[in-house]
Amino acid sequence: MSSSKTLRELCDELKVTRRVIQGYEKAGLVSATDKNKYGYLLYDEQAQERIVRIRLFQALRCRKRCLQLVIRERKSTTKIEYELSRKV
Repeated sequence: MSSSKTLRELCDELKVTRRVIQGYEKAGLVSATDKNKYGYLLYDEQAQERIVRIRLFQALRCRKRCLQLVIRERKSTTKIEYELSRKV
């Protein structure tokens, strides 16, 4: 059983618009992992968790550029913890 969700399901669950997630995709922060037989984008658990983390960082007033650096260069959770400690 796959826990992948369509863009609509993900938006409904997280209470965000599809444009928000598309903005994350454009910035290179997250990407769809597959498409279903109807051509709808699917997001696996890892992508879903990443979106939740992005929303958390944005709530802490991190900018997309900061998020790009943290996510792309992240080797371990220590860098994320460091960024959080600087914002708190």
